[in-house]
Amino acid sequence: MKKVIVIVQFICFANFVPAQQNNQIDSLKQALLSSKDDLQRIVILDNLSSEYLWSMPDTSLIYAQQELLLAKKINSPKWEARALQRYGGSLYVMGNYSLALDYSLQSLRFNEKQEDTARLINNYFGLSSIYNDIGDNDHALYYSYKGARVSELFNNKIRLSEALMIIGHNYEQANQLDSALAFTQRAYELDSTDNGKLTLGYTPYVLGNIYYKKG
Repeated sequence: MKKVIVIVQFICFANFVPAQQNNQIDSLKQALLSSKDDLQRIVILDNLSSEYLWSMPDTSLIYAQQELLLAKKINSPKWEARALQRYGGSLYVMGNYSLALDYSLQSLRFNEKQEDTARLINNYFGLSSIYNDIGDNDHALYYSYKGARVSELFNNKIRLSEALMIIGHNYEQANQLDSALAFTQRAYELDSTDNGKLTLGYTPYVLGNIYYKKG
């Protein structure tokens, strides 16, 4: 019965979500055509890059390139950092880890100068993902711990629960299963307690992997 429910939910979302996404993309493209303001165009390009990230990362990259050029034109370090992050994210999804790392580190340096806490956390999480995928667990943990420290410093419980889950995932990938379980359980408890429900859908998946490996 549970299997049937899951399949039905998947079919419903498979039919509904792409249509909703397409409507959003169409609206953004129309707004881009009509906008004459550079800053407004940057925001639209940033959203378009985000919308295409997982489905068409090469298209996401094109919008990130345009965003980066405009950010440089208006001399906005904030948006240049954002565009570099989008650029790195697109390259990451495309599997070009060396360039993804390069652009992500450039974004990090901009955000460090701007002391943009929210964007720094995103940088740390993104860098952790890249290093995790290339098998550099030490650097993956370094950046996920940095994300956790900044989240805790600013009492951002949502981002802290994300950071704890990422740390747990890093340890799980390294087969350090006791540490993986401890951090992922903390993420699960913090997320469900703070929000009244579980908002990090990936956490049960990580927990399942850990328990499977532990036997």
